[in-house]
Amino acid sequence: MSERVSERGQVSLSIVEAIVGLVVVLAATTTFLVGLPETGADEADLNRLADDGLTALDSTPPAGDGASRLTALARGPGSFAVERSDADEQLRELYPRRVRYRLETPHGTIGEPLPPTRTTGLARRYTPEGDVTFWVWLR
Repeated sequence: MSERVSERGQVSLSIVEAIVGLVVVLAATTTFLVGLPETGADEADLNRLADDGLTALDSTPPAGDGASRLTALARGPGSFAVERSDADEQLRELYPRRVRYRLETPHGTIGEPLPPTRTTGLARRYTPEGDVTFWVWLR
């Protein structure tokens, strides 16, 4: 009697492992290139970010006269002009690059225009020199 040899082929285990590895690498690469979906910034988190920004400005001594950088920004056009660039630089250093902001005082604004379609966080401070409103959002 003759033995019958099966003519069915099998895929080598090393080839299967290589294909699975390739799929994992491609998935990881695609995630880095496309990016993860935004987590949908929660308004409460953005409100905290905005409040933190105002707290930082309120606890920083001004370049000119006044109790804090925040009150100096609200006091008048002259003190706003003196503090504007330092306040903008301080806020840029405080937040990650994807956070955008807008600070409004009675004497001027710092930051970008409000976005029409983004969720924003809001904080307000009422100072004797004038009211300050601060918005933050994610880019």
